[in-house]
Amino acid sequence: MILPIEATNDFFEPSSKIPAKYRSYLIPGALTRFTQDNEGVILDQKIPGRKYTGWVHRIWLSNLTLLYPFAVKDTWALHFWLARRIPAKLEHGQTVILDDCTLFYLPAAEYTAWPMPGNAISFHINFDEFASSNQEVSEVAADAHRSKIINEFPYPISPVSFRIIKRVFSCKFLGRCAEIYQERNFKNLLDCYWQQNENKGKYQLIKTIKTILQLIREQAQLQPLLFSSYESVARNFGISVQTLREGFESYFHITLHEYVRQEKLMTAFEWLAASSKKVEEVSKNLGYHNRAFFESDFENYFECSITDVCRFK
Repeated sequence: MILPIEATNDFFEPSSKIPAKYRSYLIPGALTRFTQDNEGVILDQKIPGRKYTGWVHRIWLSNLTLLYPFAVKDTWALHFWLARRIPAKLEHGQTVILDDCTLFYLPAAEYTAWPMPGNAISFHINFDEFASSNQEVSEVAADAHRSKIINEFPYPISPVSFRIIKRVFSCKFLGRCAEIYQERNFKNLLDCYWQQNENKGKYQLIKTIKTILQLIREQAQLQPLLFSSYESVARNFGISVQTLREGFESYFHITLHEYVRQEKLMTAFEWLAASSKKVEEVSKNLGYHNRAFFESDFENYFECSITDVCRFK
């Protein structure tokens, strides 16, 4: 069975052709293709973007089946395997277990994977070297005739990345609003990956500190307005400011300050794009004391104005 890593738009078909029992999995605005034969079922979805594209493959296999991933052009793919492991063979004889989070560079070619029977979800974000300023991307791009795995061992998917992936899958927006929203989700996932790649092996956290950091993240998600300073958060949870700063970034691959900002601005987008809330109300509810600063922060984060979001909804 074919598993597209990158494909032209003529590969896809109208979503109306997807059988009714699978339509609950459809993401608004995504291009779709449905394949069914004696070996199983694959539902492919491509989420268009400006710098990045997202792909979701939902796989139901009835037998041990050879999958043939293919790419019609050279691409980088940050891959999240959200179910079972499968081994995949790259073009130069390199075999890798797809498990959790792995970044690949894949020249246009066909590859082979050997999955076990059952259900799985594959999600990846595709981009080229011009969409990233990361030095490692530039170095691999210079050797563009070879496929390559950037992180030799798969990284576990952090709770922050899982939260972002859930946003991708549950997006209800259409058109330009969907593109802006998903583009930011994709960038957030890539930023977490690069931070994880940079921090690997630097910090070792004991279980009790991990538990405290998880509580801090959950509270920041639910009540971001409570997080006014590192000092007050550290004091409230009985840890040092250094442990909070370094531990949070090491565990979740994002600073606490940036995570709180992410939660605020993603909420702002959802309110502005899908409710009748006014800009002044959204700004105040999210703790911005100055509307102009809120609008500037929003525009820098999403690379579009609030006016655009309200116009496209």
